Amino acid sequence: MSLSEDDVIYIDKTYLAWYEHPMFKLSQLKTQIKLLLRKYIGYHSEEKEKKWFEDGVDCEILKVGAKNWQKGKIKLTVKLDFIPEEIETEEISTNRIAQQNLAETSLEDIRQKINQVN
Repeated sequence: MSLSEDDVIYIDKTYLAWYEHPMFKLSQLKTQIKLLLRKYIGYHSEEKEKKWFEDGVDCEILKVGAKNWQKGKIKLTVKLDFIPEEIETEEISTNRIAQQNLAETSLEDIRQKINQVN
C-alpha cells in the first residue's frame, strides 16, 4: 500500500531506539533515516546529500560472472512499504453477505417498478 508523506505512523518504541517519539509523519521518519545515513556515510553538506539521494555518486561495479568493471552511479533511496494485516475471514463473509443482500434488494426494487409500470 502506498503511503503519503503526511500519513501518521505509530511504531512500538522497541523498534525505534534511535528516535524519541513512537508516532510521527512518514516524512519525519524518512528525514530521521537520512540523518542516520548521513552520520554513517560521513557526508556533511547539502551538496553531498544531493549527490547521494538525487544525482547519484560515481562508482564502478563488478557483477558476478562479469569480466570487467562497469562505471555508473549509485543512489540511495528511502522507501517504506505498509503491509496491512489480513482482514478476519468473518468480516469478509459479513461484508459479502451485506453486499449480496443489497444487490438482491436493488434487483427486487427494479422488478417491482417494472411490474408497476406494466
